[in-house]
Amino acid sequence: MTRYLYVVLAAASIATAQHQDPAGWTTARWGMTADQVRAAIPDAVPIPPEKIDGRPATLGIPHLDIGRSTWTAYFLFDPDGRLDAVHLKALGTSVSQAAFVDTELLLSERYGRSIARHEENNRSAQWSFPKTAITLRYTNLAPRIRFETLWLSYTVPPSSRL
Repeated sequence: MTRYLYVVLAAASIATAQHQDPAGWTTARWGMTADQVRAAIPDAVPIPPEKIDGRPATLGIPHLDIGRSTWTAYFLFDPDGRLDAVHLKALGTSVSQAAFVDTELLLSERYGRSIARHEENNRSAQWSFPKTAITLRYTNLAPRIRFETLWLSYTVPPSSRL
């Protein structure tokens, strides 16, 4: 069993190694200040503070079209004011299982095959690089309550935070 796990992890590493680590999101790079992010991404603007994963996001892109979905992008900075995460939240009708599949396909074309998990009400796909972890998450709490979310996160992996 352990040998099988090593073979699977090695195959995933080789597949990912063929694709370039984004080391950030679009033209924003990890470690940039807010001013540098605004210079690199002119659509990034100050936004009303919003908590994302328990952290304040004050810089973002309110409406961004990726594929057939519309998203809000949130830029998150570490305590030293350096970019270390970008979270994108799908908006309105862009929140669906079909949007998850479409977005996963777009990301797979760019970054290679994902490591995917599918549970009853949750789906996720992950891509791992030395400097960037990418996670796509879909949650559907229906029929109990009417609540769906779709998030795409680009983060600095814990192993790169020194």
